Amino acid sequence: MKPQERALRGYNPDFQRAWREALKFPIRRPRSGYEQVQRMLTRLEMPGVFMRENSNTTELVIKFECSSRELPSVLRKMYFGNGVKLPIVFEQVLTRTASKGRSSFGSELATVAYNAYWQTWARLFEILYQDRFHPAVNPPLWLTEFKNNLKRKQGRRKHVDAGTSRKRFRFFLSHCKELRRSIEVLMLQKRSHNLTPGAIRMHIGESLWRQILEIPWGHSILGGEAFAEIPSTSRKKCPMISNLDSWTPRQLATALLAFESDLQYHTVEKKVANHGHRKSNRPQ
Repeated sequence: MKPQERALRGYNPDFQRAWREALKFPIRRPRSGYEQVQRMLTRLEMPGVFMRENSNTTELVIKFECSSRELPSVLRKMYFGNGVKLPIVFEQVLTRTASKGRSSFGSELATVAYNAYWQTWARLFEILYQDRFHPAVNPPLWLTEFKNNLKRKQGRRKHVDAGTSRKRFRFFLSHCKELRRSIEVLMLQKRSHNLTPGAIRMHIGESLWRQILEIPWGHSILGGEAFAEIPSTSRKKCPMISNLDSWTPRQLATALLAFESDLQYHTVEKKVANHGHRKSNRPQ
């Protein structure tokens, strides 16, 4: 490993180098196109903010005068493939801490939005009732109580964060189930060949690498980092792609979501607890 390289969760340079060289996977230089995104963002003025009321909901809208759809199609295809869309990334950003010692972006935005909303009502009542009556009831006592009762302390939106995690977990779980089915078909075809675990892993990689890389963090499946993230009951049964008894689609999906959300495996496991489980006792 080169001095500047270090193993990160979901990306181990040695593991990545190994599978790519074993499959003779060509070295590809990324084309970012970031200059066009940078120009779009640097020219951007501060957003407009307005309210939109529906029959049962109220939307406080923050509107930027730009869109990722303005980018060339080649960049849109490059940025938004493999199940990654800008709104999904935005949901992930909302759960991140805005800065040291502060709440998450989502919490701060929600708090500001709530304060702006209830103060809109307070301002409406001030316009309608303040300085409109006899000085003995001006300002009205109920208006002061109204304001005090509506002030809230900043807090995390746990139910929203959990909902975002479960939605993303469904995405990963469906891909991991499909991958397992593909592996089962391959292994059934090669059952009579008495292949070693290493040969089976190589065959899976050679046959399914395109399908695997279509999954976000698929490189960690090919490199093995995703399976290393899955807790093992014993050292003899360390999870690996070629041993279907050592992992389930749910476990693999949890590991991939842990990498993507930068959370520990057990934290993600708790967030998506009971989601996607079958009612019967049969394994997935």
